[in-house]
Amino acid sequence: MDLTVIGAFWAVSFLLILSPGPDWAFCIAAGLKGSRVVPAVAGLMTGHTVIMLTVAFGAGRILAGSPALMTALTAAGAIYLLWLGVGMFRHPGRIAQGSGAGADTRKGWWLRGACVSGLNPKVFLLFFALLPQFVRPALPLSPEMQMLVLGAVHLATCTLVYLGVGFGAEFLLRSRASLAVLAGRVSGIVMTFVGASLLYEQASPWVRGFFA
Repeated sequence: MDLTVIGAFWAVSFLLILSPGPDWAFCIAAGLKGSRVVPAVAGLMTGHTVIMLTVAFGAGRILAGSPALMTALTAAGAIYLLWLGVGMFRHPGRIAQGSGAGADTRKGWWLRGACVSGLNPKVFLLFFALLPQFVRPALPLSPEMQMLVLGAVHLATCTLVYLGVGFGAEFLLRSRASLAVLAGRVSGIVMTFVGASLLYEQASPWVRGFFA
């Protein structure tokens, strides 16, 4: 592929990755656990990879063309983010001190990370809207392979940034109990806000229709 195209895609992708959201909140929560950063980020990248492959091989067009499926995906993701966010806000001390949570294993953090990104419709829409814009039909590589290459660039950048966020949170907050609790609450608020926003976006047409 043309390095100019890859560079342009990377610049846009990098700016989007730097925008805080549920993934960042989850990385910070993992950072407060210390040894959970790597499995948490691996889980997030698993969800991103599944969505990237879905978009690259055409299934994304089916989902995008089916409002009912997209609504169901959005609702499921929003409810999951709300559940995680409320739990993090109510019990930030458990995250910081490493006590409590039944899913506090490497496998549990990996699975939760996969759900956080895999059930986030905004990740799907990012890939669906962004990847095709940088596909060049004249190139020898098929469009699917071009999207896979670009997706791999995005995943690699994501991994480095999220590891930095997680380990940075561990370094800055792990020995500061009050700041760790505050970070846990802020992460919970971010997840709850995103989940509530997604639910509102889906429910507002029904509410307007009901009162019309």
